[in-house]
Formats: sequence, C-alpha cells, structure tokens
Amino acid sequence: MDDIKSALTVSQIVKVKELVNSTKTQDLDNATDHKLNNLSTVVPSKTKPKIKLSYHSNGLVPLTIYHQNISGLRGKAIELLSQLHPNFPHVLCLSEHHMNHLELQQTFIDNYKLGVSYCRTIYEKRGVSIFVQEGLRYVKIDMDKYCKDKDFEVCAIKIYFNAKCACIIAIYRSPSGNFDLFISKLDTILRKLYTVTTEYIICGDINKDYLVDSDRKAQLEALLKTFNLTSVINFPTRTHKLSTTAIDNIFIDISKMGNYSICPIISGLSDHDT
Repeated sequence: MDDIKSALTVSQIVKVKELVNSTKTQDLDNATDHKLNNLSTVVPSKTKPKIKLSYHSNGLVPLTIYHQNISGLRGKAIELLSQLHPNFPHVLCLSEHHMNHLELQQTFIDNYKLGVSYCRTIYEKRGVSIFVQEGLRYVKIDMDKYCKDKDFEVCAIKIYFNAKCACIIAIYRSPSGNFDLFISKLDTILRKLYTVTTEYIICGDINKDYLVDSDRKAQLEALLKTFNLTSVINFPTRTHKLSTTAIDNIFIDISKMGNYSICPIISGLSDHDT
C-alpha cells in the first residue's frame, strides 16, 4: 500500500506507506493540537478542495510532495501547473523563488495557497517557499530566526493527512555558504522539531553533490543519521556543461515510511532536474 508520493524539484516522487491509513483524522487532531509550540500558527483549512484527486484501489489518496529549484518563480506559475497536470501534488516546495514577501503573497498558483516562505533579508534572489493545496489542514512553523542568507535558508510546515502528521522542511544552501554553520543550524532545528510520532521529509537544494563521496557529505550524513534520516536520491539532479551532480535531495526515515518511490521529472523550468 502506497502512502506518500513525493516529487522533488523537477523530480523526485516519494510514496510513503505510513501516511495512508483508514483511521479518521479527528482523534489525531485532538491529540496533537496541544503539542504545537508558540512558534507555530494554525492555518484553517478550506472546506472544498478544487483539484480532483485520483484514488488508489483502497479508496485512499497518497500524499504527494513536489520539490523544484525553480530558479525564479516569477512568470512560471502557469508553466509549472502545466508540467504537473494532471497529477497535481498536495504540496509544492520551491527553492530559489527569487522573490520578496510581497511578490510571493501576490503570486497566484491555481488551487494552491502560500503556506510559508523565507525571503532573503540582505542579499538578492534565492529563498524557499512551500505552497499547499487548498483544502488541506496544516500548521506553518516559524523558522525565520534560524535562517541566514546563503548559509541556511529554510521554511517548514506540519501537515495532517489520513490520521498522520508529517513535517515537511524545504531548505536551500548557497555554494558559497558556510557549511559548518549550515550543519549547526540544521542540527538545531531538527532537535527543536523532532518527535517520535511525526514523519520528517527534508527536501531542497543543499549544493552538496551526493554522487561523490566527500568529508562534507559524510558530515551531513552523520548528522541526519542521528534522526534516522537518509538520502533517497541516487541520480543526477543538475547537468551544467560537462558537470553532472546530485545537489538536490530528499531525506526521509525509511524505517518509518515503509514503501516509497522516487520519480525524476525533467520539466525544463530551470537548470535543475530534480
């Protein structure tokens, strides 16, 4: 039985078994609402989602998450939707949106709402954002105080789906960013957010090539393993001239998520394929 379907950048679709079951969400809502800390703001859901979803044979809808390094969202909303049609994901994680807060708030992606975002405060462009399909219940988590331009740009939500809670983290690190600071801040937010009852999905452009072994890759893997998170991307996500790298990634707890699959998508929306 499939559960989460996650698509990263022009690419990766993860299906996770544990996020789909037949239990109603009401009991989970009552048990989890009091645990939300004062950094979180509850966003009420719409009553009628506009997108018609495809159901599995068991009558359940898998949660789908899509990540794309968009290299500038401005003017690409229609093209993005046309690339996703007809299987529209529940969540869109977009890195390098290149916008300020006002521009993002005024960006219309049909049937989606801006859930949370980070926009650079000193330098231009880059940034990360998460758009959520209308009708879904989620909580946005304030990560701004942990962010630093270039070094650690992050935003996050908790989404409630089929009686499960998943924390989705979208992240960006510049090639010129301080890697040690990135590791330190990632460790900090994971410690702040981590609970044993929540599934975690980190997706983004970390600018660390996972096709090549290195000390920095080992350092990142060691940190993520303390939270039982592992990379599930084993193919190139960016090709530039003669260079082929996997600098975009998805990290999940495969022991909790059970069955999952990754599907690369070549959209042409930017110079990133994942």
